[in-house]
Amino acid sequence: MRYADVLLMYAEAVNEVENGVNGTHGAKALDAFKKVRRRAFRDSVQSQKVEAYTSTVSVSKESFFNAIVNERKWEFGGENIRWKDLVRWNLYSKVVYDTFMEYYIVASMVGGDFMEGSEKYQTLPFNKFFRRVANPGNKDIYPNTTLNIIEFYNPWEGVLHPGAGWDMATLYAWYDENTSLPRAQIFYSFRGFIRGGTNSNWESLNRNNLPPYVIYFLSPTRPLS
Repeated sequence: MRYADVLLMYAEAVNEVENGVNGTHGAKALDAFKKVRRRAFRDSVQSQKVEAYTSTVSVSKESFFNAIVNERKWEFGGENIRWKDLVRWNLYSKVVYDTFMEYYIVASMVGGDFMEGSEKYQTLPFNKFFRRVANPGNKDIYPNTTLNIIEFYNPWEGVLHPGAGWDMATLYAWYDENTSLPRAQIFYSFRGFIRGGTNSNWESLNRNNLPPYVIYFLSPTRPLS
């Protein structure tokens, strides 16, 4: 168990038990939360990214809980904790549904279908430009001093092409021009819970009334009945 996990669990527990962070242990909960965030940002942005951010998200029990949900997502990415958190918060189904819809909306938008919800994705860069450059041999920049480095051009700068020497990769090749539909990997990305395409169920699911996802724990001495 990592210390960051302990700190965020403490902040979450205080927020739940004391109905926010204005109670007896609220200051300790906020300090625990800040300790995790401080490691993620350089000194020059600490006041904005730690102090100001924490003040903003701690105005209510709900907003601080949402901040903890996000902080655990960022802190424990790739550590096989996220799905357990989402299940115990009863958020698993909503996150699966929302993620599927993000994929589906972007894939449809690539094909020219700007369906409801596409507004917030219309500024996404669909192409990325990159090139291979010589390794400077500086371990402060890149630990490996022998391999070439891949340099990426700013994807948010609206250019058709930055010039000679740059290669282009398409970020969202999620639309099938032959079928005029999102590709199968989008339709069936969460098969077993939600799916598009033939026999789709995503249009009939209500985001605010999704089926719960439950973990069953089996005891070696008491069978599940």
